[in-house]
Amino acid sequence: IMTVIKGEAYTPGMLAAAPLTNKLGKKRICLISLSVQTVCLVLMLFLYKNYVLLFICIFIKEMVGAVSIIYLPAMKADMMDYQQYKTGDRLEGFIEQSGILIGSIVTLATGYFLPVVFKTYGLTNNYDDLYNEAFRTPLVRAVIIYAIFGTLLSIIPFIFYDLTEEKRKNMIAALKLRAI
Repeated sequence: IMTVIKGEAYTPGMLAAAPLTNKLGKKRICLISLSVQTVCLVLMLFLYKNYVLLFICIFIKEMVGAVSIIYLPAMKADMMDYQQYKTGDRLEGFIEQSGILIGSIVTLATGYFLPVVFKTYGLTNNYDDLYNEAFRTPLVRAVIIYAIFGTLLSIIPFIFYDLTEEKRKNMIAALKLRAI
């Protein structure tokens, strides 16, 4: 039941994404979204024993994270436009394939990370151990700490995103003039 309810967290996030992005700008809404997700994760570190409060944090984190479904493709399109503005060429296919390649490598590397963490904390194949609070607590805390670290790392590239809405507007105007 919690999984179904958590899945519905995306709906308000996606509905609010476009108006918020238009009002605040892509970079700002991105940084706000990632910051709120980080705060939720930090709260989870202290509230993980209370399932109701933990679930509320998860719900809010998912709802705020759903905003990325709107701003990430928009930011990617802006980067493609910027690349065309700077070079005169549009290399979307190359950039997409490079992103898929890098993303696959990162996914493969991080996919091995959680099993290593689980093994480090003694979880190998006896999942009944998770019913033991003394066994489960350090593992849960470690996973939350790694999630906080990962979310903080994901903020870094967006800090350097400097294509403001005004710069984008001027860039698109220049591209339209070049097309004529």
